[in-house]
Amino acid sequence: MDAGISEEDYLSQPPHDKTMKDWFKFEGNDWYNFNVREWGTKWDVAICDNDKYSDTSMEDTANGENHVVHYNFNTAWSRPMSALIKLSEQYPSLLMTLSYEEETGWGGELELLRGKVISESEYDNQCRDCDATNQMEYCEEADCGEICGNCHWLGEADLEAVATCQTHKIYLETNVPEYRKVGTE
Repeated sequence: MDAGISEEDYLSQPPHDKTMKDWFKFEGNDWYNFNVREWGTKWDVAICDNDKYSDTSMEDTANGENHVVHYNFNTAWSRPMSALIKLSEQYPSLLMTLSYEEETGWGGELELLRGKVISESEYDNQCRDCDATNQMEYCEEADCGEICGNCHWLGEADLEAVATCQTHKIYLETNVPEYRKVGTE
């Protein structure tokens, strides 16, 4: 492994006997401390592999004099910005377009050229059904859970709570087949 760290050190587990103050220094050479210190996040950028990393994809194309790479990957906590900036600096003619999504649902896209961010857009949440961004609303009226304000997707909502909610129960009839009315009683 480059960076002067042995593979054995990198693959080891972080120590569990540190104080909280020392824990956030990220001084160790185990995978966790190295990744957070060098990349800004605990997960690395996975290699595109349909079996192990099925959500990771890469596309490369030519755009005039530039070679364009579009890389789609999952990340934890944040984008691995320091690693991406270093990579972009190493390949100054490469326009890097990155789509990212954190495991809790926020994400965005950014473009890097010559080690600089040239464009960026972020979202706090994204609907799993219609892909609308920043449309997921948490219903506090009946504690329904999250519902998409764009398509009214109820995928992770509490359907029993939605059935009692004056605002959202109408969505059950259109979005969830087992709640459709089949006649009047």
